Amino acid sequence: MRKIKRAYPTDNALIYLFKSTMDEDFFGRVVETLIVNKTGALSFWKNGGEVDIIKDGTPVEVKYKNNIDISEFKHLLEFMKKFGKSEGFIVTKSDEKVVEVKGNKIKLIPAWKWMLE
Repeated sequence: MRKIKRAYPTDNALIYLFKSTMDEDFFGRVVETLIVNKTGALSFWKNGGEVDIIKDGTPVEVKYKNNIDISEFKHLLEFMKKFGKSEGFIVTKSDEKVVEVKGNKIKLIPAWKWMLE
């Protein structure tokens, strides 16, 4: 695990100083910033691939889009295997379900619902 080296402003309004137009990718970064700030995350994991947030030893990926493909679980599953975790989270745009992969449970949760918890 590594300490977060990216800059995540505590107020998303500051992001607009650097980019005036909002496309889908940019909005995904805004949501990732919200999730990092909400969880109070201080670390991420990178080993070839990357897991966005490690919170209390649990991996959390932010994939702010409608359709999450199983191939996007790869880095989350690598982390879970390496550190003996059986549960991980993916914060999505709208998907809400639990997916079992290789005996691991991955919970997909919409960003709006994650922010309410």
